[in-house]
Amino acid sequence: MIIDNSNNAFDLFDDDDDIDFDNEIIKEFDEAVAKNSVITTSAEQTKNKKNNDVIRQVKTEEQQQKLLVYKSNYLVNASYKLSLNEQRIILLAISKLDSREEFCERTIQIKSNEFCDRFKIKKSDFYNTINLTLDSLFNRVVRIKNDEIKHEFRFISSKKYYNNLSYFEITFSNEIMNYLIDLKDNFSKYDLKHVVNFKNKHSVRIYEMLNEFKYKNIKKRVIKIEELKECLDLKNEYLRFNSFRESVIDKAVNEINKYTNISVRYNKIYNSSKYVEAIEFIFNFKYSDVENKAKINTDKKFYNKRKMEEKNSDIKAKKIGMGLVL
Repeated sequence: MIIDNSNNAFDLFDDDDDIDFDNEIIKEFDEAVAKNSVITTSAEQTKNKKNNDVIRQVKTEEQQQKLLVYKSNYLVNASYKLSLNEQRIILLAISKLDSREEFCERTIQIKSNEFCDRFKIKKSDFYNTINLTLDSLFNRVVRIKNDEIKHEFRFISSKKYYNNLSYFEITFSNEIMNYLIDLKDNFSKYDLKHVVNFKNKHSVRIYEMLNEFKYKNIKKRVIKIEELKECLDLKNEYLRFNSFRESVIDKAVNEINKYTNISVRYNKIYNSSKYVEAIEFIFNFKYSDVENKAKINTDKKFYNKRKMEEKNSDIKAKKIGMGLVL
């Protein structure tokens, strides 16, 4: 019992009461901390959710802006012939596929306005030729061959054009889908924007043959004239090299340099009879401002990481010197 003489009164304090009182204070404090933690966590989660939503929106916008064309390199080097508009239809349709999926919809719908706007085509020209273009595309054949097999198949298995609705549909053949989706290796990709301005039908094919080496750190490609003509399905055309060079190679090289992310020139390789036997393409990849910025940011991150590692290493060395770290 404790006597409080200042008030001339007797106050009784039990030791257990002191403990209970202290426990209540601690409990209230813990609850307040927990409540504050929940509020903070909730605020952080809300902030993170907003950030993730922004990032997701940016990625979606980037995907909408970019139309990526994925192809197996077997298809890149296959033998086939397509007109310029046939190639445009195929490439735009490929860009709408999800190449990462093992299975995806083979039928692709393309609006007439989208096609004309994307490739800067007059609508009157489009409406006058679309049916003929789809008819010829329906009959086009791809030939892929190697030491073991020769595989022939069509690009598309069906086509539809809706006059009143102003759009058309193509359905990729089952066979070609093996070279367009579920690609794990030996494939290449590029942004469709690099080829939309081409006016020569062979420019796309030669661009793809060079683009195949973008991630292989190879800046040269030697291809025999016979092989190049076979890929372009021109075996029985341009019998004189000069006509082949002027109509196919020079036009393609000029358009690739003008419109794409590749800078290219070529050398002629002669055989013992002094005939041009092959072409050596020498090329470099140009980078856009966005790609340069991404590369700079990557370099900065690497530099900052190295500096941080060096700083931590110095701090650890000092601690060891002071006997703070064993």
